[in-house]
Amino acid sequence: MPDADLGRAAKAIAGESMFKSGQYCAAGTRLFVHTSLHDGLVDAIGEIFSRTRLGHGLDPSTQMDH
Repeated sequence: MPDADLGRAAKAIAGESMFKSGQYCAAGTRLFVHTSLHDGLVDAIGEIFSRTRLGHGLDPSTQMDH
């Protein structure tokens, strides 16, 4: 909705997308976003993903196994 908190929404969406590396039966594959917020939300989610540290699952600095 137009009054959504983009930061909060992006954090929740990114976290849910990365949960178990996206490999679980309830992994989200679509978002419904008000057109006025689309670009801002995509940018915010992209920023979160760009800061995510990929690596080996046993490496403590890894945030998402690859």
